[in-house]
Amino acid sequence: PNVHGLKPSYCTRKFSDELKENKLCRIMESVDRHNGGEGETDPIPMHADLSMDASILSPGKRVMHELVAEGPRNVYAHVVMTGKTQPKAGGAKIRIGDVELGEGDGAFVNGAIGPGKIEVTSTGDKAAEFLLFDMSK
Repeated sequence: PNVHGLKPSYCTRKFSDELKENKLCRIMESVDRHNGGEGETDPIPMHADLSMDASILSPGKRVMHELVAEGPRNVYAHVVMTGKTQPKAGGAKIRIGDVELGEGDGAFVNGAIGPGKIEVTSTGDKAAEFLLFDMSK
């Protein structure tokens, strides 16, 4: 947390697949940028300079993430595995810049500086579920 002396708290929300289909769905958001909503589809607030989005991107579709703050950012993407092992061929894949990630893969995006955007494209033969973290350096 970026604030000392806070009481521990706990929050859960269910974000349906429909909310994530071919778009970014904000799951967690810094209290500094949070909309103040407490509904079931509002992001979970937290005391850290971090935003987390989730998406289920159909093959050939793309989404654009707008960096949440100015200056250098740490951006990390992780592709969710659909089974217990990575497929030997095919499967869910995403491309960010010139890097392709398959099921179970994760990577930092180098050189992310806000304001700016990061494009994510689904390049596999099935829908790619992934998480995208946008954090302070």
